[in-house]
Amino acid sequence: IYTRMEIAQMISAKTKGKIINVPRIMVEPGLLFLKFIDGDAQAKLDYFNYVSTNDMIAPQYGKLSLRDYIQQFDLNQLPHG
Repeated sequence: IYTRMEIAQMISAKTKGKIINVPRIMVEPGLLFLKFIDGDAQAKLDYFNYVSTNDMIAPQYGKLSLRDYIQQFDLNQLPHG
């Protein structure tokens, strides 16, 4: 079982990405404001906010740990946004 922060740290270690913590006091008003501009975008960001701030637990499945699964990725083969 990994916390959201532990997952972020594993991904950061693999990608050399930076973890940015945004205080909830800044997120909630932004989501409320966005609701009036683009309700669909607000709903998606609200979902993202929920899953990125709450630990999720799923049953164990497969033979690799999440850490091993992340480490197997060739970053040059992943799509770039």
